[in-house]
Amino acid sequence: MPETAYALNLPEDWTAIERALNEHGHAPLPGLLDTEAACRLGERLDKGPRGPLETISLGRGEGVRADLPHGQWDALHAPLASIANRWCQAFGQPNLHAPDGQVHCAHLTRLGADDFMPLLPGEDDPELLPVRLLVLLSDPQDFCGGELVLTEQRPRMQSRLWVVPLSRGDGVLLRTRPLRNSQGQLYGAQLRHGIGRVRSGVRVGLEVSFQSRHDD
Repeated sequence: MPETAYALNLPEDWTAIERALNEHGHAPLPGLLDTEAACRLGERLDKGPRGPLETISLGRGEGVRADLPHGQWDALHAPLASIANRWCQAFGQPNLHAPDGQVHCAHLTRLGADDFMPLLPGEDDPELLPVRLLVLLSDPQDFCGGELVLTEQRPRMQSRLWVVPLSRGDGVLLRTRPLRNSQGQLYGAQLRHGIGRVRSGVRVGLEVSFQSRHDD
């Protein structure tokens, strides 16, 4: 399948994206994929060996690993690494993410009636960028329910919750953001994401994590 089928509409204002991640722990990427690209990528579920999400404790539904073509997908890495490096510096971490990493892995998920994905934490693997990308590949009119739900847990404070509306091809970047407590100490506000129960129809989505190489 030609790489042009998955051409991305890359963001132009990364400053606004970084601001959203710092303030809310998530940032929308509207129209990241056009309709045709979203449909064709979702069709890969019918070609790969699918497995039940229950076997890997990811809720109920089915998924398959997607081999995304290099090119524009990898182009997301450099600006995300720059953002992550500013977080590293804020936390006093000596190792910085190099700008030339690639997509680490991508998974397609298909949720039918009564399927769901539980609240999951963000990336905490030092070999990965601490940012995850989610993309909706289905038309929201093709399913009922299946909302993207985010919760942020902060010590000694009530959790914050968002239900994020998405159109086909929209992406969302997720990150556990750094905050300061009343003593000025930095800590990470834990962000979790899940997919609510699909009441009818079929919801197809994509999750992407990015490989990291550290500059000493």
